[in-house]
Amino acid sequence: MKSPLISIIIPIHNRERFLDRCLASVCAQTFHNMEIILIDDGSTDKTPSICDKWAKKDSRIRLIHTPNRGVAEARNLGLKIASGNYIGFVDSDDWIEKEMVEELYLSLQKHNADISMCGIFLNSSDNGQTLGVKNDSSKEYVITGNKAFKLLIMDKTILSYLWNKLFRRELFLGISFPPGRVFEDHNTIYKLFARSKRVSHTGKNRYHYIQHPLSILNANTPQMEIDFFWSNVDRIQYIRQCKFLSEKEKKTTLALACQIHAQIRLQDKKRNTGDLLRK
Repeated sequence: MKSPLISIIIPIHNRERFLDRCLASVCAQTFHNMEIILIDDGSTDKTPSICDKWAKKDSRIRLIHTPNRGVAEARNLGLKIASGNYIGFVDSDDWIEKEMVEELYLSLQKHNADISMCGIFLNSSDNGQTLGVKNDSSKEYVITGNKAFKLLIMDKTILSYLWNKLFRRELFLGISFPPGRVFEDHNTIYKLFARSKRVSHTGKNRYHYIQHPLSILNANTPQMEIDFFWSNVDRIQYIRQCKFLSEKEKKTTLALACQIHAQIRLQDKKRNTGDLLRK
C-alpha cells in the first residue's frame, strides 16, 4: 500500500545563497511520496530561477511565484493548495537530514499521534558548523496533547517552531497564519497543539537551523517586538477560553504565559518601544 501523501511547504524570499542546499536535502528524503510546495514570495535575486531549475528537476515540486506578501501569506497559500494528508514546513535557509520526513511519519503512525517532532541542530551560516542543539531528546516518546500544549506555552521543552514537526492535515481546518506579522508560527502553533490528542518525538536530531545575519529573527526591530507582544496577548486570551483545561490548569498555564508576557513588556520598555505598543 502506498504511504499517505505528505506536503512540505517552503516559503522563499531572496535566499539564493542557501536555496540549493535546502531543496537538495528535501528532494533527497528517504520518504518519496511527497509534494514539495515552493512559494517564491516576490524574490528579487536569483531565487526565482533556482526554483525554476528545481521544479524541472523534480516532478514532485509545485512552484508558485507571487508578489511579496510576507511569510504568513506564503504559508497560507501553501496550505490552500496542499493535497497531503500530513503537512510539514522547511525554511529556505535551512536543510534537513535525509531520514527526517520518514522518521516523523513513522513516529506519527507508531504512536497514533497528531503531531510528531524531532530535535534541531543550530548551524553557522558561514561554514555550516554545528553550534548546538535544541528540542532534542535522548529517546523517542509520546505525550498527551494536553501536556504538549502546556509545554509549548512554556516554550522550553517544546518550541514554537513549525519546521521540525509533521502535522495531521485536519489540525489546520479553520486555522491560518496572521497576515503581515512576523512570528506567525508563534501566533499559530499553539492552536494546532490544542487540537492534538497525542504528540510524539522521534528521539533524533534531524533539522538544521541556520543562524545568520540575514535571518528575520535577528533583525530585532520595534515592529518585531510589537508582533511578538501581540502574539503573547493572543496566547493569553486563548488560554482563558480553553475548554479542555481545568480551572487549576488554566491558572498555572496563564501564570506561565503572563510571566513571559511581563518579560517582553520589560524588554520593550528598555528598548523604548512602550509608546508604540500602546497605540
